[in-house]
Amino acid sequence: MTHLDGRREGFLFQTASGKPLDEPQVWRLVRSLAKRAGLPQADSIHPHVVKHNAITHALARPGARVDKIQDWADHQDARTTSRYNRRRGLLDDSPGYDLGSDLAGALTAPSGK
Repeated sequence: MTHLDGRREGFLFQTASGKPLDEPQVWRLVRSLAKRAGLPQADSIHPHVVKHNAITHALARPGARVDKIQDWADHQDARTTSRYNRRRGLLDDSPGYDLGSDLAGALTAPSGK
């Protein structure tokens, strides 16, 4: 919000004169913001990493709709959007893991007899 300074139109990232930032300027801005935020490996963060993280977080939200996230990410195919998900393949996101956890809980729970 500080960066927008009350603006409601124009480019999200722009120069003081209102022109869009060029690619090297965007990279420097992203790295600068990552360093200010104290993010680990801030020197290796770039705009595409930010896109990966945004998609990962959006897909992790309850009720996330891949079609809306795909549209926001400007992907033609939902499979591309799914490949951006950095949590894909983690056990704690697997329906099989949830089922196994539930079964293990049921097997170790004291019986009501």
